[in-house]
Amino acid sequence: MEGWEMAASLWREDSEIAQVNREPEGKWIKLGERLWSAVALAREVARETDGALDITVGPLVEIWGFGPEGRRERPSEQEVQRVLSHCGWRHLEFDDEGCLIRKLTARVELNVNGVVEGLALEELARGLRAKGYRDFLLEIGGELLAAGRSTTGKPWMVAVQVPGGDAKESFSMMPLSNLCLATSGTYRHRKVGEGKDFSHLIDPVTGRPVAHQLTSVSVMDGDCGRADGFATALLVMGPKKGRVVAERLGLRVIWIEAVK
Repeated sequence: MEGWEMAASLWREDSEIAQVNREPEGKWIKLGERLWSAVALAREVARETDGALDITVGPLVEIWGFGPEGRRERPSEQEVQRVLSHCGWRHLEFDDEGCLIRKLTARVELNVNGVVEGLALEELARGLRAKGYRDFLLEIGGELLAAGRSTTGKPWMVAVQVPGGDAKESFSMMPLSNLCLATSGTYRHRKVGEGKDFSHLIDPVTGRPVAHQLTSVSVMDGDCGRADGFATALLVMGPKKGRVVAERLGLRVIWIEAVK
């Protein structure tokens, strides 16, 4: 966990990603194994979701008050457009063979929070298996990895929380064995401004928090990193576009929409 913190935490000035974000444009930067794996996975998910998972939206997250700086005034449309102009995959170049990345503008910043918890779970699971463990349930930030069976001899029973409900209030319960369940939601990290509440999830097209009725997306997959990334991307896409992508990719998804 400390290794992932040092690779990908935006709350630590000495992390690798923080140092990358301070680098000038035009310089090829060698990424460590963990950070490169997060960037590579995010690129894969972005290609499948028309860029819905965008690792450059960090500055937009910041101006909407969800970054390390915390609360701030709601940004103006002019500020949103100014920051949006420096976001997007088009501002990055990659050398896959050398695990290198190059910023085409100095203002572009990386944020791999959409996949890092799932990847950390996968590494933890590999470590446990290497030590001979076969039956365990891991959780980081709402992402679950279930291996083998519980002490009852049956698959692990897990639940998806009712958005906005009590922590113990379940929308759906299911058995999980040798699978991952990743959930992305708009109901936990929200702010209120001008009489309206808004989510921490930013649409990379508009530069604004997502505004559709989809409040929670849970993805089941054999790989927790993929489940984590697609849960975030599908929620950003919204119910209509997201379902089309999920059907095309054969993803197992639980969708929860707010009732108007």
